[in-house]
Amino acid sequence: ATSSVRKAIKSIVALKPDTATVAGTKEVIPASAVQVSMRLEVNPGAKVPVDGVVVMGSGRIDSSMLTGESKPSRVTVGDDVKAGTVNTDGFFLMEATHLASESAVAKLVKLVEMAQAQKAPTEQLVNSIAQWYTPAVVLSAA
Repeated sequence: ATSSVRKAIKSIVALKPDTATVAGTKEVIPASAVQVSMRLEVNPGAKVPVDGVVVMGSGRIDSSMLTGESKPSRVTVGDDVKAGTVNTDGFFLMEATHLASESAVAKLVKLVEMAQAQKAPTEQLVNSIAQWYTPAVVLSAA
């Protein structure tokens, strides 16, 4: 069970885009450096770097890893796009509406990391009992 949870966590973390291409200059920057209102290019096969809105062009977005939607959806001018989704076809310019740290995928990764870091109440109880029980058994056996 823990290996499947680890695989799921790795796939969620893999959703976070690493880079963004600045429109006009074609400069590739870290997704974390994208500011609100920046215009970005999204080429075929590229991940959408941050949450935003399409301002020119169109494409097909595969959001299956984020939403479970089985078929890519068409996006065009005025449509919202989410970080971590993949442009499977077409080219568009988008305007960032959120920072990378505020995107839906970043929030999902944070929630998973927090859940993983917290111990379940049962695990906490077992640990506290074991702290006293184990030495008591060892002492009484001696």
